[in-house]
Amino acid sequence: MMKSKKNILLVEDDRIDVMTVKRSLKDINITNKLDVVNNGEEAIEFLRDKNNEQPCIILLDLNMPRMNGIEFLTQLRQIKFDNILFYMGIVIVAHTIFTTTF
Repeated sequence: MMKSKKNILLVEDDRIDVMTVKRSLKDINITNKLDVVNNGEEAIEFLRDKNNEQPCIILLDLNMPRMNGIEFLTQLRQIKFDNILFYMGIVIVAHTIFTTTF
């Protein structure tokens, strides 16, 4: 199996979740560089910057300030990036904490 050494882009605003993703990737021996941005706007800026390596996959949180995951996906579809291949994978990572009072 061929392994990619391209970077992974994590779009996540919660520092605890960032640490969890980093730990999880390490636990399963994923050694790709992990680039982290805090919201959809920063992700668009990151992808537009020709000095940044194109990620092989984007791990995308849905619930973020400024530009959430859905808004990011909508804008990504409308923008033509010269340095982006649109067949990269995008994985939605979202969690909700449910509390129940009895």
